[in-house]
Amino acid sequence: TVLYTFCSLSNCADGATPNGIILGSDGNFYGTTVYGGVGDGGPGVIFKVTPDGTYTRLYAFCAEANCTDGEKPFFPPIQGNDGNFYGVASGGGTLGGGVFYKVIASGEYSVIYNFCDFQHSACLDGGYPYAIAKDAEGNFVGTAIGGTHGYGVVFKITPAGHYTVLHNFIPDGDLGYPGTPLALGSDGNLYGTFIGSGSGTWGPFGKGAI
Repeated sequence: TVLYTFCSLSNCADGATPNGIILGSDGNFYGTTVYGGVGDGGPGVIFKVTPDGTYTRLYAFCAEANCTDGEKPFFPPIQGNDGNFYGVASGGGTLGGGVFYKVIASGEYSVIYNFCDFQHSACLDGGYPYAIAKDAEGNFVGTAIGGTHGYGVVFKITPAGHYTVLHNFIPDGDLGYPGTPLALGSDGNLYGTFIGSGSGTWGPFGKGAI
């Protein structure tokens, strides 16, 4: 049963190319689109849809000049312990490396962290984040490219925006080029897959402690 068809609104104001949903504690579904908002090639939107298919656009990216509010979210947001929704957009922001954002169910949006903040040119804190997951303490963990060696980082960020690099991937023998969401295992470790590695493999699976 098709409940909603994206790009139904003029100029794709409702978004195009949805990339997943999460179930909110209110029983509604929340997600993002990579494109749309302003034309089918636009910067993407955050949306809410009810189980009966009633659609609400919560936020359209690039509402600010030069996309300082972010653009191109590749994964849906995560609901925090406070009931708000948190996510990352892989582009835009004040430094061009993407943003970590918060959006509440009514649509109020704010940027909590701008990536490439430690050193813009080298992106030591990572840039262009892919996705986040929530850890056992209610903080968020994710991956980004860049870092000390350029092979990517695993990071942790609190809902208030306190940012920590947990791991820098290295080019020889280590996992590298992370490109998927992490998962928190029942043993307290983080698990994830990677596009490639310094040893030349085609997609290793690994774990690490928080």
